[in-house]
Amino acid sequence: QNFAAYILHETPDLIHQVCYEEVLGDRESQVAKIVEFMGARDVCRSMRRGSIIAIKNEKDVVSSAKTGREANVAKLLLYQFMNLARGPSFISGQLKKWAKEMKDEDIMLVESVTFEEMQRLGYEPHLVQTEEDRIDFTGELCENYAAENERLTEKMNADLAIEHPDDLQRRKIQAAVLDRTTSEHYDAAFVKAFFIDIDDAIDSMDDIQNDKGFLQPRQSATARFNFHQWPLNASMVGFQPGVEVSERFEVEDTKTLKLKGGLSITFAAASQGGYYPSERDKANQDAYIAGARVCESSNSRWKKEQDSGILFAVFDGHGPNGADCARQAQENVRKQLVEGMKDDSTRELSIVEGMKDGDDSKRESLDQSISSTLSRAYLRTSSMLETGEVGIDASLSGTTATSLFITKDVLHTANVGDSRCLLVEQDKHGETSVKALTVDHTPDREDEIKRIEAHGGVIMSSDQYDNNDPTFTSFEQKRVWSKDGKWPGTAFTRSIGDAVAKELGVCAEPECANFPIPTTDVIFILGSDGVFDFIPDEEIGAIVKKFDDPAEACRELVGKAWNRWCESEERTDDITVIVGHVKHSK
Repeated sequence: QNFAAYILHETPDLIHQVCYEEVLGDRESQVAKIVEFMGARDVCRSMRRGSIIAIKNEKDVVSSAKTGREANVAKLLLYQFMNLARGPSFISGQLKKWAKEMKDEDIMLVESVTFEEMQRLGYEPHLVQTEEDRIDFTGELCENYAAENERLTEKMNADLAIEHPDDLQRRKIQAAVLDRTTSEHYDAAFVKAFFIDIDDAIDSMDDIQNDKGFLQPRQSATARFNFHQWPLNASMVGFQPGVEVSERFEVEDTKTLKLKGGLSITFAAASQGGYYPSERDKANQDAYIAGARVCESSNSRWKKEQDSGILFAVFDGHGPNGADCARQAQENVRKQLVEGMKDDSTRELSIVEGMKDGDDSKRESLDQSISSTLSRAYLRTSSMLETGEVGIDASLSGTTATSLFITKDVLHTANVGDSRCLLVEQDKHGETSVKALTVDHTPDREDEIKRIEAHGGVIMSSDQYDNNDPTFTSFEQKRVWSKDGKWPGTAFTRSIGDAVAKELGVCAEPECANFPIPTTDVIFILGSDGVFDFIPDEEIGAIVKKFDDPAEACRELVGKAWNRWCESEERTDDITVIVGHVKHSK
């Protein structure tokens, strides 16, 4: 409320105030003023949260105020602050209610606490039963009232803790919401806690505008936009003009590579730089590897007996030097994997030479050898960043890393962080299934929590840490903190780099797994959390099944992910995805 009042006072030209009573009294002219204020920025079409306008009749307003999502949102706020901007009804209704139920000294206490905000909103504090006697709130008087307010609040909380503990918890949540910044409490409390149907809001605006002759009704952005042509006309579902989105979008066209044994891999990749309002030129911190052959050295004995594997990987950088960390991981994970395969080629060759069909023990030994090589590649790459060997400050920066290494009959995965790898397959009955080949490393996993705590780290949300209370009700993501200070705040429990976090149990040891390639054709997807945060695994599987061309599937996934980010957040994360079709020769 304080921020809103400041904006109203200092930059009123940025705000078009719409009074509740005026809309009910003259909807047509009020909507016309709204549309005129919006002008060419048809923000409803851009899915800009907070800019969508929906007008209801009086009956609907009363009904939804009692039972609808507006009521649910209101429960998180202090009602008296919400009422400050309601218009004339505030003075004629709310203040009279206070006058009837409160003593003069109580009214003065309330008005002293809200004095600054009320003045900015154009109200003159006064004793409401006379509506004439103005109050001169001197500095000393305000200080006295502030001290009295604090004393009464402590007494009230102490009484509530005994008499109504549930009400006390509700008030704590309200206070926490009001203490947060706008983006924090809006993102965490409103968007994730309650479901707001954006399309319904847009449709309502379409109906109103059409009735008044402003424009012809159109479909929602989601319904009318052809995402597999992304990023053409991207501004229709985002914060930036299409040309700006295009400048930060890259797609690697479809390619096909073959392995011995009749296996072919047709794949494509795409990456979209995110949108950050306070940092418009922020570099895309994602990186990827798509279709890199490994062990192509002419003197590698592995190469002579067994076709080289093909590597795919996604890296999602974070922190001040996250982009550099992701690029270094992109370069060095592959390099270290190649070097590791050379070193292990004699031992692996002996396994291959002695292996027959159905020889599970030697198959397992070979798989373990590849997993160990992938693991060493991750650990060595992380060490290079942590020690500064590559000239990058990775004390508070790093990257996730999700790899898929495909040999002629096995899918080998390695993962740290919250990027992900999926496999989509179809059984003989035509039923499609989506399987996660990796598991995210987040502070919600019990096994990860134990390791962090064993190293002296603390896992809490930001506001839980501020209150030194892990049971404090919070809508925020849990993170890794130090007991000695509020750092580093990583939202994952494994990563490459992040030297400071390594002291608290965050590690670069990947979780590795091996999966026999199914006898039927399959599709794999690797992506950063920019994809998976808003598109469920099952929906991703359905999307990629629609396209024969992996590049088209990549465009669709990036476009839909961008759209979902714009619907729910005031920014968009970097979005990277690789789609590949693994096929057997007929």
